[in-house]
Amino acid sequence: YKFQYPISLSLLANKIKNVISKTIAPSTIIKKLEDDQAKYDWVLKGIKLHKEKNILDECTFCGNKLSPDFFKVLDNYFNDEVMAHEAEINSLISDIAIHLEFFRNQIRLLPKSTEFYKDLEVSFLTTYPLLINDFKEKADWLKNLEKILNVKKSKIHNSLEIIIPDLDH
Repeated sequence: YKFQYPISLSLLANKIKNVISKTIAPSTIIKKLEDDQAKYDWVLKGIKLHKEKNILDECTFCGNKLSPDFFKVLDNYFNDEVMAHEAEINSLISDIAIHLEFFRNQIRLLPKSTEFYKDLEVSFLTTYPLLINDFKEKADWLKNLEKILNVKKSKIHNSLEIIIPDLDH
């Protein structure tokens, strides 16, 4: 049994395919950040912190002096295209969270078999596990898409060649 989902999952899958296949050529390559998501996130947060406080000549973490070109190099790496692409990825991750919540709600909203007339109860008891299985299958698929998007965030400049199975039958 397949539940008729009100929003096309294939549309979501196509958006994700487009995002993960995109390549962004950085004007500056910082190898230490390309290979380490934790450093990437830490540096990005540090840039925002320094710029918000207008402290551009000294590291607020360690106190070391920063060269005048320090933020120019980072701004070239974290350019507007990269930031827009990351925002698009984050938006899709938020969309996935909404879809996952939809499935959790659908499971909670399913009636109890005792709420049916006896002649319909048997049919419901046959269909119920199929519905639950379908919801869980779609939820697992969405969680996998979320993992793929997080991989893309860690390799923001690179195209990912990942096959996303289609669940809309």
